[in-house]
Amino acid sequence: MLISVSLNNNEHGIPHRMIWQFIDISERKKNQQKLKMMFNLVQDKNERLNSFADITTHNLRSHSGNLATLIEFLETDFPWINDNDNFSTLKLAAQNLQETVSHLSDVAQSKRVINKSEIEDLNLFDYSEKAIYNITALAKSTNAIILNNIDKNHHVKGIPAYLDSIILNFLTNAIKYRSEKRAPQIELTSSMQKDYVVLNIKDNGLGIDMKKFGDKIFQIYKTFHCNDDARGIGLFITKNHIESLGGKVIVESKVDVGTEFSVYFKGGGLEDC
Repeated sequence: MLISVSLNNNEHGIPHRMIWQFIDISERKKNQQKLKMMFNLVQDKNERLNSFADITTHNLRSHSGNLATLIEFLETDFPWINDNDNFSTLKLAAQNLQETVSHLSDVAQSKRVINKSEIEDLNLFDYSEKAIYNITALAKSTNAIILNNIDKNHHVKGIPAYLDSIILNFLTNAIKYRSEKRAPQIELTSSMQKDYVVLNIKDNGLGIDMKKFGDKIFQIYKTFHCNDDARGIGLFITKNHIESLGGKVIVESKVDVGTEFSVYFKGGGLEDC
């Protein structure tokens, strides 16, 4: 029973009566209990599913690793076996299996539930500087120019490993899918939009046909260029990382002009200027 009481005053402002209201909330409480039970059930199933994914990927990784080791033993003991077509097919299949298991592990990790205690206040400029430094050799080998014009006072709410991965993936993609007609140029900028800090990564690369691939850009195993090392896993995981932090990502692109990704992060604190 929900009981509410209000005090009424007369025209002189003196309390002169009380109004009591009694509401039967039995059904409401039953529904709340049902919702709580359903929530606990879903949470339990989610934990079991995560455990299953962890165990499965761990076991698959162990078996694929053993298979790769056995293949190496065979190559050492029987050097001539590399000339056998069946062995070459087996070796390639084992390599593909290891790669697939690695992708499954990455996807399972990206889908995990974030604990609030893991969220930190991160300086977007500093993390971008670190990412740029980490790909210095790659940028130099392709004559890529990377401009970090992010506001030094912009902070975002995130997990350090996730923010590292997000920025690195966009930067390496911009270089990987560069145009042979011009030197790669990548510009990073930031802005505030309500409660979000928006990170923009703009390049002058090959671009993406948005009419053809616009709804498939972040799908797993989807590729849009003919690069041999394209696997269609990076953007899928990156989008999951962004959304798990309460953000979103938008893409604009034109073929043979370039691409711009806008990543919306929940804003953190601002440093004093």
